Amino acid sequence: MVIFTAPYMPVPDEAKWNAVANRYYKLWNIPNCIGVIDGEHIRIKKLCKTGSQNFSYKGYFSVVSMALADADGMFITIDVGNYGGNSDGAVFKTSKLGRLIRQKNLNIPPPRPLPHDGEDNAFPFYFCGDEAFPLRKKHYASISTKSFKRYKKNI
Repeated sequence: MVIFTAPYMPVPDEAKWNAVANRYYKLWNIPNCIGVIDGEHIRIKKLCKTGSQNFSYKGYFSVVSMALADADGMFITIDVGNYGGNSDGAVFKTSKLGRLIRQKNLNIPPPRPLPHDGEDNAFPFYFCGDEAFPLRKKHYASISTKSFKRYKKNI
């Protein structure tokens, strides 16, 4: 697996993260969001001598592709090739992106105030993901799929 390999997908610097956050706010009215993350199972034929490693909970053999995207749906990072038997959370935990976040080596800017906050309280930057991604003190906003579907019905 290759991720964050220059010149193709370098680790974003603070300026890039700020630009991503500004774009999310401009397009989607979501302040301080620096990406949306999700995994996808890609159906494959069973590979020789792999046993059930690539057999997913979806009932077929697959590899997992995980991506972090900006407000325009462009990839910031991708991680492809994890065993289909692994959950999104497990794939994220072992991914280069997951390791960089845990090690605080991702160049994420310091918290900044939210728009229209008269108090000027600093709010951290974060990634949005579904309930498969662990909610941590920093950098995550877990959005339940069920809650989103209820929200979508009310629109």
